[in-house]
Amino acid sequence: MPAREVESYLAQLLHATPETLHPIVDKFQRYYDRKLWHQLTLAVFEFLEHPDSKPFQVDLFTNFISDFQSKIDKLRLAQIGVKVSKEITPESQDHLKFLIALKDKIPVAEHPQAHAFVLASLAHAKLLFADVLGSRADLEEAGSLLEGVDGVERSVNAAFYEVKADYHKVRFIPDVVISLKQNYP
Repeated sequence: MPAREVESYLAQLLHATPETLHPIVDKFQRYYDRKLWHQLTLAVFEFLEHPDSKPFQVDLFTNFISDFQSKIDKLRLAQIGVKVSKEITPESQDHLKFLIALKDKIPVAEHPQAHAFVLASLAHAKLLFADVLGSRADLEEAGSLLEGVDGVERSVNAAFYEVKADYHKVRFIPDVVISLKQNYP
């Protein structure tokens, strides 16, 4: 996206968001102009953590973050994408499509932890659709990726084992899918 389009998008975002988010959106413009990708990533996380940002998260990912995604750490991109995906209705096919597109953006060879993190989230989404076999395949792939990595980040391990536990609950007690849908953030 050309710089002019980014500037225009951020101006629109500034007008659409509540005043509580304006300082963060201002940071987006400053950091983007200066190519301060790490600081911009931190500002994005700050934005995503703010309760008023929920209606703007998917749009921000699609129109802004996708512009500089090649410049940030792939695990941070995966964490941002998974967090944003939770704002899409879990019962919607768009939720799965979003996660699959995110998975495709992260090459396995370049960052296996990030890929495994997205696979774990995708496996959880498939559990919500009662696709136990698809979930199992994603969990097995994520598990094999994590086996070959030294020093797996805690958030990746936590995501993987949380989904693995949910998979085993669903596998042995089919009614658990209903409770998973209710507990999905």
